[in-house]
Amino acid sequence: MNDTLAFRRALWFGLAVAGAVALIGAVVGGVVAGTDGVISAVIGGLIAAFFTSMSAGTVLLGIRLTRHDPASPLFYAVILGGWIAKFAVFVLAMVLLRDAPFVQPTVLLICVLAAVVLSVGADVVAVLGTKETYVAGLKQAQAAKAAPTPGSASTEARTTDDGGQHP
Repeated sequence: MNDTLAFRRALWFGLAVAGAVALIGAVVGGVVAGTDGVISAVIGGLIAAFFTSMSAGTVLLGIRLTRHDPASPLFYAVILGGWIAKFAVFVLAMVLLRDAPFVQPTVLLICVLAAVVLSVGADVVAVLGTKETYVAGLKQAQAAKAAPTPGSASTEARTTDDGGQHP
């Protein structure tokens, strides 16, 4: 299925982006702020990896639980639960890291922002690479419109109320 392929690709691309941001951020953070910069960049990469995994993971879980029925209320409940969990984890992480002596706030902020922007780009690349139509049933509707069906006006004569037949 292309919908799961898109979200699996988004998951892997997002994790790769988070890893790259953590690695590059650790090098730059180490040069700029020493050990605290390296630790902050790695924490920023881990935060980005968690949120990327939660975003794609909740959608994949929702698809699996509803057997590919995105109109199911269960699908939206899973997505909403994921959003609430991400928000709670974010608030908890910020409270715990606020006064941590080993965190360099500027490096952490830049790494998290870079990961967010780049993971959105990774999501776009993942979704565009699936070549999925974005109107459900479009191909079936076009095929039905092109081929006349038995009993339609184009294949049989119609009988009107006055008893006459008209093509």
